[in-house]
Amino acid sequence: MSESQESSRSIKREHWRKHIDNWQSSGISQTKYCEQENISFASFSWWRTKGLKGKPNAKKISFVPAVIKEPAMVVSKLHGNIELIFPNQTKLVLPPHLSMNSIVAIIKSLVGLS
Repeated sequence: MSESQESSRSIKREHWRKHIDNWQSSGISQTKYCEQENISFASFSWWRTKGLKGKPNAKKISFVPAVIKEPAMVVSKLHGNIELIFPNQTKLVLPPHLSMNSIVAIIKSLVGLS
């Protein structure tokens, strides 16, 4: 690979790294961030999940504390099942044997964070 190609890739990595960092600190969804920044969600998602992995100086994406002003959902147990009630009154009933990782994955996929 030529020096100019490597330089171009480095510039792209830095561009997307900045967007990912800005999204993480924004507290908004990936979709909303991409709309506000007028960038492709598909490109953002690729760079977030694959493009920066294993690259020099790539920052790892991690969870940050969130402040919830109003309940995002209500969690209760109903006949042993786990019942999630979202603000729009949608109910999701999950069996009690699901692991916490599975529950988190389901919620993430519902809100577009998978």
